[in-house]
Amino acid sequence: MKKKLAYCLGFLLISISLTACRSSKYKDGSYVGTGKGYNGDIKVNVTVSAGKISSIEIKENKESKSILQDVINELIPNVISEGSTDVDVISGATGSSNGVIEAVNNALNDAK
Repeated sequence: MKKKLAYCLGFLLISISLTACRSSKYKDGSYVGTGKGYNGDIKVNVTVSAGKISSIEIKENKESKSILQDVINELIPNVISEGSTDVDVISGATGSSNGVIEAVNNALNDAK
């Protein structure tokens, strides 16, 4: 009986450890990345809190304001809520969307 209990406790501790490791995907901090947009480079600042993406700010760009606004309003919230850049790009703003995704990925490379 004691042996079974020890195995169960060991399994439980390993499961908890693996779950904790998965929840902290990135190191907390602020990271800068650059990607190629439709009209030139896009520079972003990505903030990671509690191991997850908490904010993305576009710092520099040469994109059309109206098109970039769609990316800010739709794409960035999707990346934050999914915790990943594996999201759909914005129709009509593909180049800008891809540039922001590339910039975020480059920033997150430093957060790993």
